[in-house]
Amino acid sequence: MQRYETAIKAYDKALSLRGRSFQAWYSRGNSFFNLQQYPEAIKSYTTALRYQPEHYESWYSKGNALLELQDRKSVV
Repeated sequence: MQRYETAIKAYDKALSLRGRSFQAWYSRGNSFFNLQQYPEAIKSYTTALRYQPEHYESWYSKGNALLELQDRKSVV
């Protein structure tokens, strides 16, 4: 059973304690992506990249979310 909503709440709680955790932001983005809430996923990936700009998984996942939104101009 996928419990993405519960995971998002847990990430939000963790981020309230340690808001600069790029891994929590990235994982939060993945949960939103799996719920097909792409704008929220993009926001989370963007924040993860603010704290860890070389995290390639965040770049890749952000690109996939943008593609899902058919925003191909922003992918490049």
